[in-house]
Amino acid sequence: MAYVPLATDEQPTYPPSSPNTPSRRWPRGRLLLGLLAVPVLVHYGLLLTSAPDPQPSVTWVRPSEPAPPSPPLGQGSPYRDPTPIASAQYFLSLAEEEVKALGLDTCGDEVGRAMVRAAAKRRLVYCSSPSYSSETEGAGAEAVSNLDLDLDPEKLAAAADRPARIECMPLRSIGKPGLEGPNPELHSMPSWWPITSAPCVSRNLRPVARINQRNFLARCEVTNVGKKLNKVAAEAFVGSMIVPEQNETCRSILGHTVMFVQRMDVWNPFHIAEDLITTLLSLLIVGEAVPELQHHRIQLAFLDHFGIDSRFEGVWDRMGALPPRRTSHEPFDDGVCLNTAIHGMYGRTSLLSASGLWQTYGCASTVSWAAAHYYRHLFGLAPLNNTEQRPINILYVSRMRLRHHLKGDVSEWQKYRELKNEDEMLARWRVGLREMCADCEFIDANAQPERWAQPSGSRREVRFAAIDPVAYSLESQVHLVGHATLLVGQHGGALGLSLFLPPGRGAVLEFLVPMVKGNNHFQHMAVQMGHKHRYRPIDALVDVERAWNDLKEMVEEIMVSEAPKSVP
Repeated sequence: MAYVPLATDEQPTYPPSSPNTPSRRWPRGRLLLGLLAVPVLVHYGLLLTSAPDPQPSVTWVRPSEPAPPSPPLGQGSPYRDPTPIASAQYFLSLAEEEVKALGLDTCGDEVGRAMVRAAAKRRLVYCSSPSYSSETEGAGAEAVSNLDLDLDPEKLAAAADRPARIECMPLRSIGKPGLEGPNPELHSMPSWWPITSAPCVSRNLRPVARINQRNFLARCEVTNVGKKLNKVAAEAFVGSMIVPEQNETCRSILGHTVMFVQRMDVWNPFHIAEDLITTLLSLLIVGEAVPELQHHRIQLAFLDHFGIDSRFEGVWDRMGALPPRRTSHEPFDDGVCLNTAIHGMYGRTSLLSASGLWQTYGCASTVSWAAAHYYRHLFGLAPLNNTEQRPINILYVSRMRLRHHLKGDVSEWQKYRELKNEDEMLARWRVGLREMCADCEFIDANAQPERWAQPSGSRREVRFAAIDPVAYSLESQVHLVGHATLLVGQHGGALGLSLFLPPGRGAVLEFLVPMVKGNNHFQHMAVQMGHKHRYRPIDALVDVERAWNDLKEMVEEIMVSEAPKSVP
């Protein structure tokens, strides 16, 4: 039972390496996936050539706006983060500093800034008009501010007459070298991302409410390379179509930037973590490709059909200058023109799950690391000071109330992960932790919840709490995980809450029943964010003493590794 190494064999830093450690990289082969994918790629023209559209890169005019905010330091966002691109870039830099200080292996920055820059440099023109230029754009942009304004007819007409333009930054090649636009030399991308998916930036699109919110009017023509991207991408352009304009004019212009997001889930914490990390990755790529947008005030707009009954809405609600717009419930009116829009990628995959089943990944990711910092920041959780000793907070997440929550309508997949003697196991853990704490103080945080987030006193403290997430609000879950050292639980969505563990300072102990073997998503999540990770196969009837020994060994290793570190 070994940790997955984050460091090279020559630098066995944290966690320690082992001769039984699986591969650090996602596989380059994926033979079965490759064999299945070849007919699809050939059908859609991925391997075919086409003449590129010689569209030069255009500087995007930045609308008038207040001075850029200060970097997001301190205890987190007070209410909303109006400029998430700037925040994402700040936390990426912080992640790079911390990963470097810890000496962790990033496998050549495979899932970090190098990946972001490679995608940004692939910037290609998806849709444009021959009349589009920085000069014509600037003439109309003078009429647009950061807020919705009642513009006088003359200024409104000038702004509305601007042609549209869409630029995309795909994470995989869409053709042979030389076909991707202004940077043809960047024909190779990291092979771990299994599909073609691309964040995009647009100017002067018009949502069509009378059709649906996935269609846009645009005074531009889709380029040849744009048509190829549309075919090979797992999703069409922002899940939408570009509808030819029919001599319609703007009746109002949305001055702030809109970011369109398609979520795959609003209930399972792991899938939500995937969506959140992918959204941050989109922001980082867009900010690198179009730096003029770095300090734009942004509003999220969801292109899915989820309502507002998810307990995780509070995460999204903290992103952007305005509350998120759910387009299926609150569509844009016909005649509204978007000054600038960001179209986040959505391909039903993420940095956490791209490798598929039975594969492991052991490289630190500054992108995932930055995402942990950013979403913690939105809840007021500041980066930890690694020069101070902190308590060891052990949080167990249960699944026992799930059946009641779903009123007995549980799937076979969910039944496999119901533990028959969980209460006995937890009782043994409490007794064991109290007995092993000869030189420390044991605290049952279920009985004393106020102690969970407090600093240690003169003696080292070991605290234990067991929760069932379905009984806790989002804020309570983030508070508990955000101050945890070790997150323990059955393989399941709740371990996706490890997004809120302090990066580089946490640990995850994952129990696996036989039916979930081979699903390594939480291992990927842990090692990308610098956490210790260990998994233990168990049965529905838990071997209580064996489970206690697993917990004890991990706590003892944390006690050793938690010595103060010289990390900024």
